Amino acid sequence: KKLFLDGGNDTYITSDSSDLVQYFVGGTEMLRMTEDSTDFVMIPDNVRLSVGTGNDLQLSHNGSNSFIANYVGDLTFENHEADKDIIFQTDDGSGGLTPYLTLDGSATAIKVAKNLELADSVQLRAGSGDDLKIHHDGSNSFIIGAGTGNLIISQQTNDADIILKSDNGSGGTTNYIQLDGSEVETVFNQKIKVEDSKAFAIGSG
Repeated sequence: KKLFLDGGNDTYITSDSSDLVQYFVGGTEMLRMTEDSTDFVMIPDNVRLSVGTGNDLQLSHNGSNSFIANYVGDLTFENHEADKDIIFQTDDGSGGLTPYLTLDGSATAIKVAKNLELADSVQLRAGSGDDLKIHHDGSNSFIIGAGTGNLIISQQTNDADIILKSDNGSGGTTNYIQLDGSEVETVFNQKIKVEDSKAFAIGSG
């Protein structure tokens, strides 16, 4: 039941059932083809499926974890079907699958479905020159306009407000400054303290 290929006894093709063909090289099973209700072409554990003359792209499973490894050039994921997506999904904690990151071809948008967590001192940057930076350094949080132009906070919902809140001294939070969209006024909900030698100006002059 074995077809030997190298004149020895360790490289051969064999079939021990009507639905299975196995390929051995040097005594190691390198490939298995199964046709029944499963229809699998299977690479066994710790055998790497490689692409490229230098084995540049490798796909493998070590019995516990799976790996896609690239050793030359960029690793590019492409979807050429119009208006379709590239979806990264994993277990949702309850045994099912949920998308975590979707490259949405029809919406031309990147959709993040779960919390995006950045480590301390790692910045979320926007602008081709990294003009806006948001980060937490382990002690404090920062929103930094670090490049071109003004830092603008805009509320575009009709009659809605911009509210600056902070701790109220008792473990809760309270409004300190409110830009009231419906009343078209700025409301200071707490007292204003002006430090010595500093000026508090009212009026255009």
